[in-house]
Amino acid sequence: LRIAPELYLKRLVTGGMEKVFEIGRNFRNEGIDRNHNPEFTMLELYQAFVGYEEMMKLCEKLVFVAANKIGSEIKIPFPRVKLFDLLKEYSGIDFRPFVGSPDMKTMIKKFSLDIPENTPEHKILDHIFNNKVLPNLKEPTFVLDYPSLYSPLAKSKSDDPFIAERFELYMGGMEIANAYSELNDPQEQKIRFEMQSEAKKKGDEEAEPYDDDFIVALEHGMPPTGGLGIGIDRLVMILTGIDSVREVILFPTLRPE
Repeated sequence: LRIAPELYLKRLVTGGMEKVFEIGRNFRNEGIDRNHNPEFTMLELYQAFVGYEEMMKLCEKLVFVAANKIGSEIKIPFPRVKLFDLLKEYSGIDFRPFVGSPDMKTMIKKFSLDIPENTPEHKILDHIFNNKVLPNLKEPTFVLDYPSLYSPLAKSKSDDPFIAERFELYMGGMEIANAYSELNDPQEQKIRFEMQSEAKKKGDEEAEPYDDDFIVALEHGMPPTGGLGIGIDRLVMILTGIDSVREVILFPTLRPE
């Protein structure tokens, strides 16, 4: 049961298929609530010789056209806001200096959030974003420029390696899409995989597994590539006004009697 088709689709780009997409099932053990189901539907696509800016335009167009087809009004262009600017605006704290620092975990005491002791660092930032920022995003919004440390498959900005060329789209209080300029440097990807392996040893269940075959593919030469993933189930929820993901999944996971 795959977590994502990402590395396989990027191997196809390396093999010369410059535009690929798949709509299919992914499986992640992230619990069950109105926005989460262990089995869910994703659109993933990759295009050679473009970056995350082009993926942003494509994502916006896909959502806009889908909304129009069913008579749901969505205004474009969507606002674009940087992650650290949002965190500072709604928490009063500049979190950039704390990324990759042991001091990150001390910051949660300021927010009285119920976060388990062994929570990975990147999830702490997610908790703060979800509690302080997300309730204030009233319209579809592109959140840009995540830390490279938290984006192991994304290309870093040439003028600021700390930041990845990545965005997430938020609509209706949920993450709908995730995209980035793909990292295509095999040496850098190898280092990132090694860092992820260390994170997994420390308890981060969502860390990327080391993939030798993918490194070999990159060594053959993957062109600059943009990638985009859209959560189909959540997008259907937003466009149809349904408030539970179980209402849009044909065979939702049920609790035992």
